[in-house]
Amino acid sequence: MAVAKFDPRGAVTFDVQRGAVNAAPEERVLLVGGDALDEACGRLGAEGTRALGLAMGRAAGARIASSLGGVGKVREASLDVVVTYLAGELSVRGVGLVTIERWGRAMVVAVENPACTNAELLAAIIEGAFGESTGRELGTATVGVGNPVRVLLASPASATRARALHEAGNDFATVLTKLQEGA
Repeated sequence: MAVAKFDPRGAVTFDVQRGAVNAAPEERVLLVGGDALDEACGRLGAEGTRALGLAMGRAAGARIASSLGGVGKVREASLDVVVTYLAGELSVRGVGLVTIERWGRAMVVAVENPACTNAELLAAIIEGAFGESTGRELGTATVGVGNPVRVLLASPASATRARALHEAGNDFATVLTKLQEGA
């Protein structure tokens, strides 16, 4: 069985004559620097940052679903295929280099060389992309900041619990251990 591969050709097009950049034929985009995004997120606050990230992620997720033949096909695809498309789509959008780390039963999305330093924006982008492409309600929790930024992708309830554990001062390995132990 052939494994689907992400094809970046045509993922981003520049129409200099019209002053347009498109991430898809139907999706006009604006190139924004990471520093500007960080500043905007600082002014938007937590709720605005989350809304912005979800919108950005959902656009990427819709593109992933379309590339794989719809939400049903995404759900049928292997995790490797979905991650390949997610990593490719977020890469061409300039988010950073996305990989998946398995910590027992936990799935952590690592973003290396992130375009911005706002980890909550990155978490919302990941949540929006995975949620839109799979048609599932998911939750995220930033469990590691820096390079890479590490984001737990889980059920909304587990993500809420992980955020509380992280905010209580636990490092990401401890957060994941406690989640899996049910503590």
